[in-house]
Amino acid sequence: PQLRALVSAAILLGALVAAAARRGDGVAMNSAAAVLAGCVPCLALVAFSRLRSKHEAASDSAGAATPRAATRVSRRNSVGGNRLFPALPARQAQKHDFERLSVLVGCPGPDPARSLEKKLEEARAAYAQGNAPAGGALDEGGALHEPMDDFAACRFLLAAKFDVGRAVQNMREYVEWRRANRGSIEPPPAWLNSAAVLAPFEDRHGRPVVVLRMRHIHPGEVPIDVFETGFCATLDAVMGHLMARRAAGLAAEGNPLDQYSCWIDTEGATRKNFALPVVKMMQRMATTRYAERVGKMYVLSPNFAVRAVWSIVRPMLLERTQRNIQMVSASEAPAVLGELLG
Repeated sequence: PQLRALVSAAILLGALVAAAARRGDGVAMNSAAAVLAGCVPCLALVAFSRLRSKHEAASDSAGAATPRAATRVSRRNSVGGNRLFPALPARQAQKHDFERLSVLVGCPGPDPARSLEKKLEEARAAYAQGNAPAGGALDEGGALHEPMDDFAACRFLLAAKFDVGRAVQNMREYVEWRRANRGSIEPPPAWLNSAAVLAPFEDRHGRPVVVLRMRHIHPGEVPIDVFETGFCATLDAVMGHLMARRAAGLAAEGNPLDQYSCWIDTEGATRKNFALPVVKMMQRMATTRYAERVGKMYVLSPNFAVRAVWSIVRPMLLERTQRNIQMVSASEAPAVLGELLG
């Protein structure tokens, strides 16, 4: 209705300008032209808003086709029967999968592929005891459809350093945690308003890129539970994007474990933007809840303060996590990130 009204007003004013010009009435012509000039930006704004609404609706109906769309769906359907996590069948690892996954996760032993296969068999059997059939999907009243399959078990095994007992325990606790939260996590307004995190695109391996802007994180002003909830909500949006791609048959071959890439932008950040409790929380959640979801982390433009914080934090991280974190100076960033994006 607003668009039609503005179009009608613009047509009427245009006719008045033309009539005034024919009569030679300069005052009337100038007045009508001024009002017409004011209508044009409004007309453009309304038209843009309508197009944007149609675009967002199309993106949402496509099942969160982009990380940004996944974030919108997460905010809108984060509790109850959401469509962020579509129903997916469990994936049974095959012979060629063990060969590829054993290299990807660095499984120990003289025959890594066979070793990983045995570990997954043990995990599958242990998880099936007292649980739904091994490999079944989480489905609590339509709130979550996430397969606890071989590929999920592979991530939990990697996070537990291939300790089957601990990996299975973490899987069970993860399932109970999801049930308690009724699916995906709703992002707190304070987290959204901080604009600390963006998920704009994927890298060449098919991993969504999560950009963490440290200068917008203020641990002294925001409670730790807000950071934890916001962190979980962000990763749920990433998971929703990856699962929607898999449901549409568009899963990336180069990302079998459904991981993401994290770019930590430290430009303008100081020691006030870092806090050990936040680091410990992220490490805990990355090990027990979002096991091995992050494929690679890049710390961009690290200054002296950032490197000093890194020297403190590094011993707290798993050895494999330390290897997955790469410091990238401002001069190296174009080449490193350019290669990553392909």
